[in-house]
Amino acid sequence: MTTKAEVERKVEETIASLSLPEKISALSGAFTPEEFFEKSSEVINGERVFHYNLIPYPTGPVAPLDLEPVRFVDGPRGAVCGNSTCFPVSMARGASFDTDLEERVGEAIGREIRAAGGNYFGGVCINILRHPAAGRAQETYGEDMHLLGEMGAALVRGVQRHNVMACVKHYACNNIENSRFDVNVELDDRTLHEIYLPHFRRCVEEGAASFMGAYNLVRGDQCCESPLLLQKILREMWGFDGFTISDFLKGVRSAVKAINAGLDIEMPCRMHYVADLEGAVQRGEVDEATIDESLRRVLRTALRFELADDPQEYSAQVVCSSEHIALAREAAQKSMVLLRNEAAGGKPALPINPESVRKLALVGQLADVENIGDHGSSRVYPPYIVTPKQGIAERLKERGVELATAFDNGDIAAAKRAASGADAAVVVAGCTHSDEGEYIPTDLLSEDQKAEAGDRGFLGGDRESLRLKPDEIELIRAVSEVNDRVILVLIGGSAFILEDVVEQVQAVVFAWYPGMEGGNAIADVLFGEYNPGGKLPFTIPTTEEHLAYFSNEVDEIDYDYYHGYMLVDKESHRPRYPFGFGLSYTRFDYSNASARIDGEGTTAVLRASVDVENAGEVAGDDVAQLYVGFHGSPVERPAKVLSGFSREHLAPGERRTVRFEVPLSRLGYFDAGRGEFTDTPECEELTVSLGNGSGPEDLHSVSVPVR
Repeated sequence: MTTKAEVERKVEETIASLSLPEKISALSGAFTPEEFFEKSSEVINGERVFHYNLIPYPTGPVAPLDLEPVRFVDGPRGAVCGNSTCFPVSMARGASFDTDLEERVGEAIGREIRAAGGNYFGGVCINILRHPAAGRAQETYGEDMHLLGEMGAALVRGVQRHNVMACVKHYACNNIENSRFDVNVELDDRTLHEIYLPHFRRCVEEGAASFMGAYNLVRGDQCCESPLLLQKILREMWGFDGFTISDFLKGVRSAVKAINAGLDIEMPCRMHYVADLEGAVQRGEVDEATIDESLRRVLRTALRFELADDPQEYSAQVVCSSEHIALAREAAQKSMVLLRNEAAGGKPALPINPESVRKLALVGQLADVENIGDHGSSRVYPPYIVTPKQGIAERLKERGVELATAFDNGDIAAAKRAASGADAAVVVAGCTHSDEGEYIPTDLLSEDQKAEAGDRGFLGGDRESLRLKPDEIELIRAVSEVNDRVILVLIGGSAFILEDVVEQVQAVVFAWYPGMEGGNAIADVLFGEYNPGGKLPFTIPTTEEHLAYFSNEVDEIDYDYYHGYMLVDKESHRPRYPFGFGLSYTRFDYSNASARIDGEGTTAVLRASVDVENAGEVAGDDVAQLYVGFHGSPVERPAKVLSGFSREHLAPGERRTVRFEVPLSRLGYFDAGRGEFTDTPECEELTVSLGNGSGPEDLHSVSVPVR
């Protein structure tokens, strides 16, 4: 193991030996824009096809160290380069509320990046889901700051265990897709520090190696050129000692502003830094010491990872290994959320017992589509994808069950024929990459992407509607006319408002974009081979009017303090499905909620516990959740905020006490006058609520005086 002192010596000797152009080269992507697109394509069946991040994207080499400091591989649903394991999207994994699972996913991604020759993972995406229409909702974990922070920290731990530098993105306030290059976000200090930044700070505490600046502006500055974000908050307030990079191609507009603000690397191409920084130094607009300090941060971090001992070898065999494929299936299983399960024929609609089924109908355009998420920078290219139809058909063929299918949404008659006389009808509906995902404007499209985009002129973008498509609504209603056991399987990366169809179906399973093993995992849940235990990582309202304001056609937007379940609580709305909600094939009872504060001052800790019992007949997982409210606060605060969660597996009849510890300093508010968080909540008492969802019917509350 190389010591810290040895790393520092190597860094200083290297910087002293480099010319100014060599330093700037090391702070830039290695390719010209033309080379970038050339390197991002491959020939398949005689045709050149665009494949973003086909190989790791390097920075310029540092000759004395024989090192490309950064060898970038994107994410977050797997290693984008090569043909890697495709896990469920991050929003799905957020629904698992399982940090151990996320850490293991991170380890698998880290191994595959190393096998591909990379050393840097650009996939720790933790932007708040401020509004479910946001195009890249699927790349983050949900609407809550604590959930984002803990899941992001788990991914950081897993990836970096294999000496892959984790990049946390998109810093900050990146919550609109179509106008992301130009929109300016205005918000007050409390909103910035309490809502849009705490999860980023959590990843700093976990030791994340790097941060990526977002495209948008905050308070008039591009995020990649913001002294407030990159220097004052990230480095001075939080003590971050890693390095920062730009979002790709359009992250930097001014090399001088960016480098002086603390943006270390411009990625992925040789653009503004290479063109402008040498002259800026000569004109006195940039001090060469500033460039040295950026390079120092980059080399110090890269060498710390490069010279660390590896826990294993990273051959090509680790990519899509049987272990990783099994993990992808487990992640899909644990992600699925059972939203509705009403009686059909005297018993719950799910699970389906294949032994007692003679005919099963499977309808919907998405039922036999390889649908694993958007086609932007997060796209993974696995060697195969299991569709819902393939997973279900494989499960039924050995039992002699007839599978009647109709995959054309417009052919209502065919769907009704398939569903008529069936013991149950499964409808698969929702979104594809055409409906949501990374927005790619025409001027950044390759020719292959332009052909795929067609008349829309771009891929992905913000959702145009939160409701199912009109033909899907018509299909579901038609099937419900001829079958009284209709099961809706939702595919997508964010919330659907279901008021048009929810009363016409007996069961709803949110399957997300479930990854390469998704079809098998869907079958596992439908047939009761896996008991669903996922919880909603966002709120599903009854109407769009109960959501925070959203527009992707504005140059400037004000972000309010409230969104998601905090807004629902403030305005006393009753959502269709609250944050943290999810059913099971068994029943979990909560009792004996208790809480107290131990210690005083900055060392005080909130300790809470609740008993959880599996009162049903099958084993299953449930997520115990801790929420805290603040009575008598000197400033306005949410009615409650998630402050802890724990996914628990219990056998039938098993009872367990789940315990939480929360430092009281974590419950402080940002004092804008002092420019820092308070050490305690500074309120009269805490309302501590424990249960398995954020709805009042799911929580047991106790009051705790604050000394």
